[in-house]
Amino acid sequence: MTRACKSLQEASPLTSLLTTKAKTRIGTWNIRILYDSGKSAQVAREIVRYNIKVLGLCETR
Repeated sequence: MTRACKSLQEASPLTSLLTTKAKTRIGTWNIRILYDSGKSAQVAREIVRYNIKVLGLCETR
């Protein structure tokens, strides 16, 4: 790690997702089994459909 100001500049693009003025959609989904045929494609479609930026998946196995 170099100077503190440089690390702050590197971190700023990552934190632009959660700003006070930006609208961010966050969702959770209890998917049960993700390795079934077509489940990951279904998750990808739902992320695009609902414009979700952050998605938490539970019970993916």
